[in-house]
Amino acid sequence: MSGFPQGRIYPVQAAFELTPRCNFRCKMCYVRLDGSAVGRYGRELSAEEWIRMGEAAAEAGTLRLTITGGEPLVREDFPQIYQELTEMGFLITLQTNLSLLDGRVMDLIADRPPVMIKSTLYGASEETYERVCGVKNGLARVRRGIENVRQAGIPLTLVSTIIKDNQPELDAIHRLAAEYGYPLQHTHNVLDSRRNENGDAASKLRIEFGSLCPEEKAKVDLKIHKPQGNPLEICGNYRFGGYWILWDGQMSLCAHMKMEKRYEPLREAGKAAEKTENSGQNINKQGISRPDVSSFWTSGESEGQEAGGNEIERCFYRMRKDLEEQYRKSGCGECQYGQYCTACPAVLYTRKISVGTEQCRALAKERVQEKRDRDRKR
Repeated sequence: MSGFPQGRIYPVQAAFELTPRCNFRCKMCYVRLDGSAVGRYGRELSAEEWIRMGEAAAEAGTLRLTITGGEPLVREDFPQIYQELTEMGFLITLQTNLSLLDGRVMDLIADRPPVMIKSTLYGASEETYERVCGVKNGLARVRRGIENVRQAGIPLTLVSTIIKDNQPELDAIHRLAAEYGYPLQHTHNVLDSRRNENGDAASKLRIEFGSLCPEEKAKVDLKIHKPQGNPLEICGNYRFGGYWILWDGQMSLCAHMKMEKRYEPLREAGKAAEKTENSGQNINKQGISRPDVSSFWTSGESEGQEAGGNEIERCFYRMRKDLEEQYRKSGCGECQYGQYCTACPAVLYTRKISVGTEQCRALAKERVQEKRDRDRKR
């Protein structure tokens, strides 16, 4: 398999998942946890830790930063985190359900506007919002947030996940978005959750292609990628130098996955600090010490890891290198369906399928056949 990148891919885009908590209870959510359940899965990073993470990301060359959750605005210290991150030079996208975007938080966002706000719109009636999101008056709160964003003049993109509960209102959802003059993108793709207690619930919520009306079938495109020699190329984050920092501080390739190995930038920083204890330290404006790592990260490989930079870079390159090695050893590139397979790493992860196994090949065959069947039915 010769298709793995030979040149250096930089960690240019990131997502900071500030919390798994949310004031909505959407059925298809892959990350949401009740506050009482968080401790069973890990520990949320503190505001100071997120600020350190932001500094490390900026130092590593990250340009685009998505702030997300859960619902990031449920954190009482969100204003502190957001204000500090906006001073680091990122092009920020804020992902929120808009229901908490008012008052002092809205004033802060208006004063320090992100490049874009991205929000969900899951229904066109209160009844549907309650079925999908498990809250009363959810739509009214979202509409108030949309009005606040519009008055502030901040670009807004609306997205929707269509499941059995809101499928009847799909056209109405698009009309509602159009009333406000905002674009809306929707998807029928719902993955099972391996990061919270929803488990396999998605399989009960998904809408099968055969049940869609002709107009909707025409909008669904199961993309079959051209031969590339590297099956990881199907993942946008892999292709374009993206990474996620999950709410507990672990780095992942995307939001749906928790990596088999642990990649923890802040722990990496601690290791670096031990190595540079006597070589001088930098103190940032929060009064937090950061090690000067320039003296021991040089060109070439060090301790078996890709060379270069700080804790974000070390975790980023190690994660990519480990994934590439896993795919190389799996024989994925030799699979007759491998180069056209649409089963990205997240799909395999959520379905509990290991790459290169008989299950993996069966899924690839199924996906390619599904594409052919869809094309014939159109």
